[in-house]
Amino acid sequence: MTIQLGAVQVQVQQIDALDLTAEVWRHDFWLPRLDVVVTNRSTHAGRVTLTVDAPKNGWLFTLGLCDQSGTHITCTFDLDQGQSAPLSVWVFRWWGMTTRCMCRPSLGTAHKDLDVPLTATPTQ
Repeated sequence: MTIQLGAVQVQVQQIDALDLTAEVWRHDFWLPRLDVVVTNRSTHAGRVTLTVDAPKNGWLFTLGLCDQSGTHITCTFDLDQGQSAPLSVWVFRWWGMTTRCMCRPSLGTAHKDLDVPLTATPTQ
C-alpha cells in the first residue's frame, strides 16, 4: 500500500530571549562605573539594543561606540545565539547621593528592565 501526501508546511517559531547583568565598581574617590553584560538567549542571531538612563541629577559616559546624550546611552549589538556584549558606563552625579541607573535591553519581542542601585561597597 502506498500513500502519497502533499507537501507538509512546517513553521519553526523563533524565540526572542535575553539575559542582563550589571555590577557597580567603585574604588576610593573614583566615580562609580556600571559594568553591564547583555546576552542573546534567543534561538537565533539578532540585534540587541541596550539603553542606560542616568540617575536623577546625573549624567553618563562610555567609551563604547554608542549614542550618548549625557542622560541616556543607547548601544546596538549584533549578537549570535549565546553571544554576550559588555558595556562599561561611568556615572557622574552629586557626591554622596544614593541613586540608581536603569538598564533596558531589547531584542525582538524580548525586553528587560534592571534598576541598578549605585550603592555598591568599594572594591579593594
